Amino acid sequence: MSTENLINEAIRSIVDGDEDAATKIANTVIAEGINPIGVINDGFAKGMIKVGDLFANEEYSLPEVLLSAEAMQKAIDLLTPHIPGEELEKKLGSVVIGTVQGDMHDIGKNLVGI
Repeated sequence: MSTENLINEAIRSIVDGDEDAATKIANTVIAEGINPIGVINDGFAKGMIKVGDLFANEEYSLPEVLLSAEAMQKAIDLLTPHIPGEELEKKLGSVVIGTVQGDMHDIGKNLVGI
C-alpha cells in the first residue's frame, strides 16, 4: 500500500473511530519501515481535526469523539517506539500539561499531548 493510501486510510480510521483499522495501519507502517511521523501528522492528526470539526458542527457526539481519540491513541502508542531518533531529538522546548487530579474528562489534555 502506498504512503498516500495509508495516510487516507489513517484519516478514515480516526473519523470512523475504528481502533482496529487504526492499529492495522500502524502495524503496516511498522512492517513496511515507513517513517511514522508523516502518517501521524498527515493521517491520524488530520483525522482528529476532522472529528473536532464534526463535533463543533454538532454532527458528532462526545462518545464518537472519544472513540476516535482512543483509536488514535492506540495507533500512536504502537508507532512511537518506531519514530527515528533524529525526529525525537528535534525539540523546540518543553511543555507541562495536566488536568485536575481524578478528572475523568481528560480527552483535551490527551489530544494536546499527542
